[in-house]
Parts: sequence; structure tokens; C-alpha cells
Amino acid sequence: MTTGPRGFRRALNRGIPRRNRTLVALVAFTVVLTAAILVWPTVAPLTGLVVPLLLGSILLSPRQLPWFVVFLMVMLMLAIGRQQTIEVRTVIAIAILYLLCFIVLVTSFRRTRLGVAGVLGESMLVDLRDRIQQQGGIPPLPPVWLVETALRSAGGTPFAGDFVVATRPRHSNRLEIALVDVSGKGEQAGTRALLLSGAFGGLLGALPPEDFLPAANDYLLRQAWAEGFATAVHLSLDIGTGEFEVRTAGHPPAAQLTAGAGRWTVHEA
Repeated sequence: MTTGPRGFRRALNRGIPRRNRTLVALVAFTVVLTAAILVWPTVAPLTGLVVPLLLGSILLSPRQLPWFVVFLMVMLMLAIGRQQTIEVRTVIAIAILYLLCFIVLVTSFRRTRLGVAGVLGESMLVDLRDRIQQQGGIPPLPPVWLVETALRSAGGTPFAGDFVVATRPRHSNRLEIALVDVSGKGEQAGTRALLLSGAFGGLLGALPPEDFLPAANDYLLRQAWAEGFATAVHLSLDIGTGEFEVRTAGHPPAAQLTAGAGRWTVHEA
């Protein structure tokens, strides 16, 4: 016979699946709050049920959340029946509670399209943002080279239409950098930038420098977006000799600052 914390955890794993433990905990919490309202109707407020509603909207999956909200509304009806006096402020509080339940229900139906809960969905977006930033990082270079990059969107959001991809192909002495500007503003272009950054990051370095922009353009056209277009500038630098090639596709030309002279040179491509 197994005893102690380990035995309890094993029994818990057999009795309640991991994916349902949060739901069971919130149901138990709601039952305790409802029981407190039924036993002490003049002390325990109805608005206490907002706490499990808020936690459920954050933690539960889109499939579990609607059923939990319905259960909470039933508990709220039971709690209302124990109120000794129904005043105007009580009616308003009840109406607000049901309105919040309705809002959470509508939100859960919208989340069904994504299939993940609020916290998990946010972590997925953060992971995508971090991957985009990693793709724009400059790979290690010889000590004689110093490269700095800066990218800022107009709205200050990391999910914008501008992104950088950089790579240093294996068995090659070249540094490949591409700056891409996707049509749209702020988050409107963010979804397209997420897709293109992954695709362009795979193309960059896998193809000869002169084939990158044509291949990227073909990929973009295959998406058949109604308002989707992008401009890009591509730098291919030979680290050994310092020779470079600059190619653009609809993007403003690249500018080069000559060290010491302070002279800018615009490279039309």
C-alpha cells in the first residue's frame, strides 16, 4: 500500500486527468463560494462569484469554458434565491454578473477558432515574437567585424510589418541580411510578417544571393493575399574581402556611410 504525497499524486492522476484538474478546482471553488452565500447571505456577497469567472476565462480551454460559465450561472441563481431582500442595487449587481457571464461566453466562442486558452494563446504569441527576433539576430562574425541593428515599429508593437532575417550559411564566407517591409500597419501586418519571416528565413542562405528575391517574390505571389505585398532590401557581404552586393525589390535604396569621411552613398539597385 502506497502512502504519503507520492501515493496521493498517483491516486490523483488516476482519478482526475491532468487537463481537467483546473476545471475541477474552479468548480469546487465556485461551490464553496455559493455555499458561503447560502449560509451567510447577509455577509458573503454575490459578487464573489466574479473571482472564479475571471479565473476560468484565463485558465480554461475554449471547450471547457462555456460549460463552466453555465454552471456558474446556475450557482448564481441558487444564491439569488437565498437573498433576504432584493433591493435595486442587488438587481443591478445581478444584471452585471450575468452580463459578465455573457461576455465571457462570447469570448470563449471566439477563442474556439484558435483552440487554446488565454494564457496558452498569449505564450504562443510571445514564442512567435521571440522567434522573429532570433531570426533577425546577427550570427557570430570574426573579431574584425562589428554589426549593429535596430528595428522599431511606428506603433511600438513587436508584431509589426517590418522584420529582419540574417544568416551566415555553412561552408560559406558570406553574411546574408534581408530587411522586409510588409504592407499594412501595426498588428494588421503582423500576421503576414509572421508567415513571411519563417519562409524568407528558410530561403535566405539556402539559395544563391541573386536568386533570393525572385524566390521570395514567387512565394509571396502564391499566397494570393488581397492586400498583401512587401518590399525588401537584401545585402550579401563577403566577410573575407569586404565586397558586397545590394539588391532591392520595391524598397528604398540602401545607404552606405563611409567611415572617417562622413560621406553617405546611396546604392541604387
